[in-house]
Amino acid sequence: MAISASQAERGVIYRRTRNAGREYLVVHRLGAKTLMARLSKRYNSLNGREMYLLSMLTAHPDWPLFLRCRRGTDHTTGRKYESKHPTLLPPDTRLRAVQSKPGYSG
Repeated sequence: MAISASQAERGVIYRRTRNAGREYLVVHRLGAKTLMARLSKRYNSLNGREMYLLSMLTAHPDWPLFLRCRRGTDHTTGRKYESKHPTLLPPDTRLRAVQSKPGYSG
């Protein structure tokens, strides 16, 4: 059953209802205001992804903050990888809860 991103709960693994791929989403452990304060403190040493996130937090402080995780297997070496990045989602984005984390398939 699909829910909107604004209704998401901590501790539950979500996927988008469309174009999910190997990504899954979890609610970030920090709130948007806390992350914005942390990023603002070290403004001069932010990388591009963090600068974009800070500008999105400033523009949309009411959007829910998620941790976007991507898992998979490298095609050349066969090693497993997992990357995690904080991201904001519009409140009306449709998500569905899943039992297990997707990824690590060929």
